Amino acid sequence: MDKTWIVMVNSDCNLRCKYCFEDKTNKTNSVSNIKIYMDNIIRSLLDSPGNAVVDLFGGEPFLHLPLLDEVTDYFMDEAEKYNVQDRYMFNLTTNGTLFNNDSAKAFIKKISGNCHVGFSIDGPRHIHDVNRVTIDGNGSYDKAVEGFHICKEYIPIQRLSAKATINHATMHDWETIVRHLLDLGFKRVGANVVFEETWGEEEFYILAPQFINVAEYLYSNNLLHEIEVDQINKGYSIALSHPDSTSNSCGACIHMRCLGIDGKVYGCQKFGSVTGMPHLGEIKDGDIVITNSNIISEVTNSRKYLDKYCADCLFKAMCYNCVADAYAIGISVDEMYSRKSQCGYTCAKGFTKLYLLNRE
Repeated sequence: MDKTWIVMVNSDCNLRCKYCFEDKTNKTNSVSNIKIYMDNIIRSLLDSPGNAVVDLFGGEPFLHLPLLDEVTDYFMDEAEKYNVQDRYMFNLTTNGTLFNNDSAKAFIKKISGNCHVGFSIDGPRHIHDVNRVTIDGNGSYDKAVEGFHICKEYIPIQRLSAKATINHATMHDWETIVRHLLDLGFKRVGANVVFEETWGEEEFYILAPQFINVAEYLYSNNLLHEIEVDQINKGYSIALSHPDSTSNSCGACIHMRCLGIDGKVYGCQKFGSVTGMPHLGEIKDGDIVITNSNIISEVTNSRKYLDKYCADCLFKAMCYNCVADAYAIGISVDEMYSRKSQCGYTCAKGFTKLYLLNRE
């Protein structure tokens, strides 16, 4: 099975998005620790089938291009040395505002054969600039879109995606946001809600009609197999629920690992970017040493805490409660599920998938 290996390149950022959960510092990761971590990725590819996603995350990773250059050069050389150059993909998540320079363009060109880039763009300028602002409070839309257009000169559009974040201030604009990103040329779009906020019955009636409108647009224009919108047609033809599953939905701790700035290894990027979160292990003596297997068990078996209402829900397999959020705010996992903070959003996705299944 494929595995995602996240590297927290740095913790600083040139933006101050209003809903960001990361702790902003001016720290960068250790090149030596990153190389040890990458050695483990290579070994995992040699030891087992499947591919690896090497996720280079921040903060904003393009603030530190020399570091990115060095560690990607190292990994590409090692992958070729061990003949696994066709079994990995770099993934970079970026706000897109730092691409208009020769160094960034040269870097993207270098890794373009094995690279996916996700752009954090929240739709049209007047919506994006509500939340994604610079340190001085100015909007970042124009620079972000410029970065996307620069990047698509080097990387096929199918390997570029948009990640919009929706909060209660912008939830009425979900359809407008997604349609704008499609108009920009994106073929892969995700427009997730802020998981730390509560999305209940009232929000269902706001989100569901917008989801269905976009689903109908894709269906009517024969775009269901050309364009992927995470909330609508990503996996819409598969089973809606997995009644025997007790594992967390995102794969944190098992199918996902994250190297933190501090040299510790975490279950995902959120575990690695919020102060005081439990870790799985650490970089020690040239290897990854797991020192806290209990957290792996707690996270991967988190759905055992579902009450009967949630356990019987048709849409539970697409309920993306963030388990890391429970640890971040200091509550138990069962208390997190008991809040039912994702019901409106999850049911909006589920009803839309049923709508598409019925249309076909």
